[in-house]
Amino acid sequence: MTNRDELIEFAKKFRETKIDFNKDGEMSVEHEKLLIAGKIKAYRVIYKLTQEDLAKKLGVPKLQIIRWEGGKHMPNTLAMAKLRSEGVI
Repeated sequence: MTNRDELIEFAKKFRETKIDFNKDGEMSVEHEKLLIAGKIKAYRVIYKLTQEDLAKKLGVPKLQIIRWEGGKHMPNTLAMAKLRSEGVI
């Protein structure tokens, strides 16, 4: 198995990860940002997309993808809906 194959296998497992909530039914914003960032990156790896490819597919600037994957920003409600409808998260 090549490093690329291992990375794809890891990405597939990561994408299947379910979000866990604390006893109050909440997740910290930092953890949520990191989870979303990882799922976006995993999606790109699995489907062999560049950040630019994904940005075009979602109709957002490439910089948004960079910010989301870096955990610097959370997608807004509209972007989250688009990410879900495209199967990214």
